[in-house]
Amino acid sequence: MNQSEKREVLKLYTYLRMGERDLVARSLCTLIRSARTERSIIALRAQANVLEVDTHPDYLDLMAAMGV
Repeated sequence: MNQSEKREVLKLYTYLRMGERDLVARSLCTLIRSARTERSIIALRAQANVLEVDTHPDYLDLMAAMGV
């Protein structure tokens, strides 16, 4: 991940503690969609697993819409 992606992921941990799982799921999908390298995509998808939003309906729907 590049520095801006790392900064955004750190913010997502705060949102997760606030109970905003749907926001975290949608934000991660947006970060994945805009990632420039395959390495960033892999790292961001790993973060989805760590944040436990990889099974969230919003995450799954948006990933399916991207064809992933």
